Amino acid sequence: MKSEQIRWPRLADYLAEKGIEWKFIPPSAPHFGGFWKAAVRSFKFHLKRAVGTQHVTYEKLNTLIIGVEAVLNSCPLEPVTSDPDELCVLTPRSKSTGMSLLT
Repeated sequence: MKSEQIRWPRLADYLAEKGIEWKFIPPSAPHFGGFWKAAVRSFKFHLKRAVGTQHVTYEKLNTLIIGVEAVLNSCPLEPVTSDPDELCVLTPRSKSTGMSLLT
């Protein structure tokens, strides 16, 4: 979709109605996006490792992307405890859905 086709006032009204706020990284402060850069780097690493040098179809690429997403969303956000009775680990998926990807 081209920028000219987007109805910006209508989009702004819709986002405001839903309570969605745009927050941009300041142009003179690229270090603000360090977390996002690291996430993209991790995604690219895992995807390149899975694909390698083979040519893949759209369906296989879609499946690989979903798999990489699942791997990254199951990584712990905090150090894992050494307590054997503590089985819960805080991950991006458990934080957003309240459940583990592996259960």
